[in-house]
Amino acid sequence: MGQQSFDAFTRQAAAEISRRRSLAALGGAGAALAAGLAGPLGADARKSAAKKAKKKIRKKCKKQVGQCKTFIQNLCEEQNTEPEECEDVLECCEFLGQCNTTAFLQCLVAVQ
Repeated sequence: MGQQSFDAFTRQAAAEISRRRSLAALGGAGAALAAGLAGPLGADARKSAAKKAKKKIRKKCKKQVGQCKTFIQNLCEEQNTEPEECEDVLECCEFLGQCNTTAFLQCLVAVQ
């Protein structure tokens, strides 16, 4: 195959295949390759991810106790509320440390 016939062949091939079609084919091949490389997650990987997620949640819940107590103490100081009344509400914040928002709200209702 000579240089001129090769050039004619490449020009003809380029004219028949559109840029959009070739990019779509490359994109599809890349997605298939990525899916094949990733593969399905094993049970151990899922368990590990679940443990990490639970640990993050517990950490956030524990932070809420301090935030709740600070908020209530500041609120009591602003409203000049008696310390005994605030202590009852402060005890409700402990439920947030266990990620139990329902019990926290029930405690607040019971205190009032």
